[in-house]
Amino acid sequence: MQLEYEQIRLSLVNYFVKHEHFKAYSNHKTHETSYLLSRNSMTFNAIYIGRYDADFSVDNEFDELLKSLKKTPREKIKCLYIFITDEIINSDKNEDNIKYIYGNNLNLIEQLETYFPKANSIIFEPEEFKNKKDSLSTGIDASITEINDDNIEQLQEELNNPDSKVVKDLDNFVKNLKQKTSVMGVLMIILFAGLPIATIFLAQFRFTFLDSSYVSSTTFQVFFGALNGPLMRNANQWWRIFTWGFVAINNDIIFGIVLMAALGWLIFLTARMYATTTSWWNVLITVFGSYIIGGFFTGVVFPETTFTASPLIIATITSALFFGTSKKTIINIYARKAAGWPFFILLVWPIFSGNMSVYFIIFLGFVSGYVFTLILSAISTKDKDWFIAFPSVMLGAFVITPVVLIFIPTFTIAMSTDVLQSLGFYAYYNLMSVDQATHIANELLKWNVIFDIIPGDHLNIITM
Repeated sequence: MQLEYEQIRLSLVNYFVKHEHFKAYSNHKTHETSYLLSRNSMTFNAIYIGRYDADFSVDNEFDELLKSLKKTPREKIKCLYIFITDEIINSDKNEDNIKYIYGNNLNLIEQLETYFPKANSIIFEPEEFKNKKDSLSTGIDASITEINDDNIEQLQEELNNPDSKVVKDLDNFVKNLKQKTSVMGVLMIILFAGLPIATIFLAQFRFTFLDSSYVSSTTFQVFFGALNGPLMRNANQWWRIFTWGFVAINNDIIFGIVLMAALGWLIFLTARMYATTTSWWNVLITVFGSYIIGGFFTGVVFPETTFTASPLIIATITSALFFGTSKKTIINIYARKAAGWPFFILLVWPIFSGNMSVYFIIFLGFVSGYVFTLILSAISTKDKDWFIAFPSVMLGAFVITPVVLIFIPTFTIAMSTDVLQSLGFYAYYNLMSVDQATHIANELLKWNVIFDIIPGDHLNIITM
């Protein structure tokens, strides 16, 4: 079966670049032809691939390129002209350093094997380039072309050329990065910055007891839905797995708002970078998959510790950017460098917060971000990467461990002031009845407590 000219040309270029280590010259004026160069080849230093024209004598641009390859004026550059045609051409134009080949997909391979023994590996595939741009003959595609020793020089040339494809790809990437503020991005800001800031205002103007100097930040967080092992395991408040990230770290109206706004913006910026390299749906699946697993694990394994979700989410997205792909493309390298500064923030976060256990949740975020990204990549490309097995086992351990712990009975639960105050505030503000608060404290948590509460009037908690 005879193929179209463009399909044959692209298949030839693909072979010479990948198997013979030629470099595609992309700065020529027309993309109807391809110029391939190699200073190290023992056979030819330059290859011309074009459509056959009986009146062809010389390609001035290719001729100038050959001259630029000469180290001395008298040096002879060995070059091969490949003319794609369905006609049978008999030519005696061959010279010592210049050879000519004429043909199509039915007979070119046999002729090329004279000079390139591996030419029998050329596959003239009709659909091979159907949905792809010609990244080899029109320039490096910054999003799909992997950087290696064979194309690094070409990359350097294209980066210096403002009209090259790689520069245009990077420009489009930066434009998309600035414009990638979809409904999903707004949702991320609302959930991880807007809602936490809203809890600070609610503590100031609605649940005013929570703004008291006698109430700790932990009580404030537990009241608004943070993780708490006793309430989750014994009072079945598993809904906290879904709400723990929507609570402010600090209830101070100035420091708390500034902190949550900064963290929310950091989450948005890293998520937007990840979305630009993949999609917002991948971001949501990765972030919320890690969020739910992280909430379930830490709530059960660390029942006395109240975590914030921000370091987990930032670690998840940073991991997805940095470790999520092994392909060394220009866009991926750019994204990995952008992941450097949130990675530094994660390293120093536990030190400045005074809570070293945060490192554990950061590690969980790194693992889950890596695994979710590999899974999504495998689904989209249908490629099996067995390297995903080990991190998948680790992520599975973060799910299995709390499941096992749930079925191990706890005989004594240390009384928690934060939990008691939260239950008292729920009753005081009519979010649950006094009887419900008493039932949770005395029957489920096995504490001996009296709630002397009249909703909206007075609040007194007596421990026995």
